[in-house]
Amino acid sequence: LHVRSRRQRQMCIRDRRKAAHFSLGSEGNLLQYLEAKRVGGSVHGVITVGTGRVFARGGVGVAMGIPGSHDDRDTRSAISGLLGVGLEGGTDDVRGRIGLDYQLALDKSGRVNNTMFLSLRLRFG
Repeated sequence: LHVRSRRQRQMCIRDRRKAAHFSLGSEGNLLQYLEAKRVGGSVHGVITVGTGRVFARGGVGVAMGIPGSHDDRDTRSAISGLLGVGLEGGTDDVRGRIGLDYQLALDKSGRVNNTMFLSLRLRFG
């Protein structure tokens, strides 16, 4: 059993904040586009790279339910990309991220859909 003093725990947290990190994962979301009758969403494979409290992310995936015209029933599927930046922090028990993500979706007819997300992520344990 190794018991750390409060000072040792604080130093450990400081060291972890300065270290560069890299993660690879997937991300999905559901959203309602303005007046659209159907729920839209997307799934991306995402790479996150960070150092200290700052991180950047990028990903490629598919989006469904993208509005195709002013008709609220006209929705389309599209290939999409995701770019984002943000800040992270927390304690040993709770970690959090707040970031700004930009999603660009291109459907098969060549129409482009741009979406900005303000994201908040919490991780416990």
